[in-house]
Amino acid sequence: MKKFLLLSLTMLMLLGAKLQAQNRTVTGKVTSQEDGSALPGVNVVLKGTTSGSVTDIDGSYSVDVPPSGGVLVFSFIGLETQEVEIGSRSTVNLEMSDDVKQLNEVIIFGVAGATPKEKLTVSVTKVGEERLNAVTGMSLATSLTGKVAGVRISTPSGSPGENSNIQLRADNNLNGVNSDPLIIIDGQIMVGNLVDINADDVESMEIIKGASASALYGSRAGNGIAITTKRGSRLKNGQV
Repeated sequence: MKKFLLLSLTMLMLLGAKLQAQNRTVTGKVTSQEDGSALPGVNVVLKGTTSGSVTDIDGSYSVDVPPSGGVLVFSFIGLETQEVEIGSRSTVNLEMSDDVKQLNEVIIFGVAGATPKEKLTVSVTKVGEERLNAVTGMSLATSLTGKVAGVRISTPSGSPGENSNIQLRADNNLNGVNSDPLIIIDGQIMVGNLVDINADDVESMEIIKGASASALYGSRAGNGIAITTKRGSRLKNGQV
């Protein structure tokens, strides 16, 4: 009886070792569909399991899969998640593209992380070109009047060309004192006033309220106005 149990146990161990030995390794490289560059940090997981890998700096990965293959799931923030059938292949390369829908729901802070809008501690209100030009104001600042909640626009004397005062409700910058909003044009901090900007050159404006915005542009960014010009938008898209 003991010999039978020992023999059975040995056979089970050998069978398990054989099944494990039958697992095979799938390798590949993940690149950007846009420019062909390597994509590091992409999660590669065998669907339905916790087995997986992360692409290295060259976009390469290696995953152990069963003999039958399975499905590899490729995912990364800002990129469209893709599922690829392995089949009998030992190499699975993939090109990944931007997930436009996901990018619209995420705001990136610096270079370290992303925060979903519903968890964001910064209020961002966007005013597009159509709304800005709905009622022509004396300046770009006065064009915001009545279009953003919590923003008060005033011109001391009402004289043409005079700079307008812009006050954001609940001004809470890190310095602890009220201040004029920080103006950012196409990602660059502006030295000057909104009156110096031609409203016809502006594609959109974003009113930013919240101390967490200081992670981007410093202590004054808790109350800021981010402006995207028509030229800046074209340059961003690779046009001149």
